[in-house]
Amino acid sequence: MVVLRIAQEKKPHTIAENLILPCCKDIVHCILGDMAEKKLTSLPLFNDTIKRRITDMADDVEQQSTDVSSCAQLLVFARYIKDGDFKEEFLFFHCLETTTKGEESDRMGLT
Repeated sequence: MVVLRIAQEKKPHTIAENLILPCCKDIVHCILGDMAEKKLTSLPLFNDTIKRRITDMADDVEQQSTDVSSCAQLLVFARYIKDGDFKEEFLFFHCLETTTKGEESDRMGLT
């Protein structure tokens, strides 16, 4: 759940280990004590773990690039920084006549 929130907020993956986990430990220590705080050290919020899970989520989205009728679709989003904040906008959608498999890209000379 933490990884999903980090990805949705477009924050760097290092924020979990460097900020979120220490803050959680402080809160839990104040409310529940030392024993509960020590249990938080087992949470897998290391930078490499967060990065890998975000990459896994992105790969999963790429693999699901067909709709319920198995029609391949091209969706184009633009991500940019405006006034120091990340923005994302949907640009366009197009049904593809080919599949989304790598061999189609090779055949069309896209790789």
